[in-house]
Amino acid sequence: MRQRKYAKQAGFSIVEALVVIVVVVVIGAAGWFVYQYQTQASGAAKKNDSKSTHQAETDPYAGWKNYCDDVYHYCFKYPQDWTFSATPAEKLGDTGGAQLLNPTKTVGVTYTDNYNQDNGLNRFMPVSLDRLTDANQDVTIVGGYIPTSGDNGIAGNNVPKYRLVDTSVLEAHPLVVGTESQFEVNPRFTIKTPGAYWSGGFWAGPAVTIDSLDETNAWFKQADVKTSLLILKSFSYQSNS
Repeated sequence: MRQRKYAKQAGFSIVEALVVIVVVVVIGAAGWFVYQYQTQASGAAKKNDSKSTHQAETDPYAGWKNYCDDVYHYCFKYPQDWTFSATPAEKLGDTGGAQLLNPTKTVGVTYTDNYNQDNGLNRFMPVSLDRLTDANQDVTIVGGYIPTSGDNGIAGNNVPKYRLVDTSVLEAHPLVVGTESQFEVNPRFTIKTPGAYWSGGFWAGPAVTIDSLDETNAWFKQADVKTSLLILKSFSYQSNS
């Protein structure tokens, strides 16, 4: 009788052990699936966050405002913390424009349409040439300054500038960065409207006195000056159709 009772107890213990093993396996498998799901979800979230961060970092115009001329249909973007003012043209043939000033009031950007200043030639030292491929017009941003004669190292007042010009101007007066040449004093870009052509101006320059060559070269390296170049690079034509 004792042997039968012992065998019965031993058989019950084996079944019980099997049940425990099955339960442990099920719980382990469930835990593994939960872990894999959470890991994949976390990885996907990090990937999306990284993608969004990367897009924000690679878009220099994130958070900027947009201005469009309703008559001549030219647009550009600008930072929210820059002071903006505009006197738009009411009709074709009128002169209108917009002005921007950085927060420290040291760098200014000017846009104007029906711009009729002279285009005589002067000595010019180009420091950069940026041809715009997305402006819906063949234009180039020319960066540089007017050098002076002699060895005094003076560049003059307010002479370092970035200007938007028709690329054809560069065909007539070729420029090589770092090489002094002859270039238009007030280069412009062409505003094309049905049946007429107008001259536009778009440039960035110092809003303070620059009176040495060292200050001129340093001006191009300032953060807000680089921002002004980005403003000019955002220039585009928007069809009114």
